[in-house]
Amino acid sequence: MPTLKKLKVGVIGIRNHAKRLIDQLIKSKKVSFIIAFHPTRKIENTKFESTTKFSELLLCDAILISSPTKTHFNYINKLRNYDGYI
Repeated sequence: MPTLKKLKVGVIGIRNHAKRLIDQLIKSKKVSFIIAFHPTRKIENTKFESTTKFSELLLCDAILISSPTKTHFNYINKLRNYDGYI
């Protein structure tokens, strides 16, 4: 049986639902790297990376949008040429 590649996952958002998603991703054996994006705030954490640079998310295999609902359209627009999973 072929070995599946572990995923690099980006999460847009750092609070509430994003935090719960990140907690689940940390537990997953299918995820090798997690980076959380917030436009103005980095958080210090030893289990995942954090960034204020949207472009760093584009290196991920998948991106989860877990920011306030009113921001989703803007992020989808920014990701329209992204080749990974959204």
